[in-house]
Amino acid sequence: AAIILSGQPAGAGVPRPLAVAPLTGPSGAAGSLTISGDSFEPGARVSLFGGGPWIAGSYPLSEGAHSVEVHGQHACVAYYNHGTKLGGIHLLDISDPENPVRVGLFETGDSGVGVQTVGSIAYVTFINPYTFLGGMHLLDLTDHAAIQRLGTFYVLQDPQAIMVEGVRAYIADQYEGLKIIDVSDPANPAQTGVYDTPG
Repeated sequence: AAIILSGQPAGAGVPRPLAVAPLTGPSGAAGSLTISGDSFEPGARVSLFGGGPWIAGSYPLSEGAHSVEVHGQHACVAYYNHGTKLGGIHLLDISDPENPVRVGLFETGDSGVGVQTVGSIAYVTFINPYTFLGGMHLLDLTDHAAIQRLGTFYVLQDPQAIMVEGVRAYIADQYEGLKIIDVSDPANPAQTGVYDTPG
């Protein structure tokens, strides 16, 4: 494959690769390429002519995937199916990227919006498609085949994203701003703070 260098600012020196390693590799095999040299400006891009990236694998969903979070050899996918009015998460084993396999499922009548996993707990933000109010489910993933709900936090206006650190979940709640939820007791999550973000 030919190496294409792009993204150089006007007037910049011409990039001069001094070393490319490895020079050859097996056809069709995954590999790592290192290019070193001088006059590479910040933001310069290197791509392989006629080369990747390629899709390593896929897991078709008849419903819409809203968020994905990878932890170890597993991926949690938050989803909502408009036809069945069910949502929640798919838990996928991605140890073989070419053949992801669903090993767990948690469904409710809510639309799964965002997800983050910490340890064996998945924190899933959702919107109820009937009341249009949201919340967060705390799910125990210990037994992949029988995911259990530990607790639920109500009420969020329109959760957009979630980040969990320690015993706190930080949720971007659209016009309601940032909500901070204490999740130290998964069965009884409680709001501890709000930061208003007008507009």
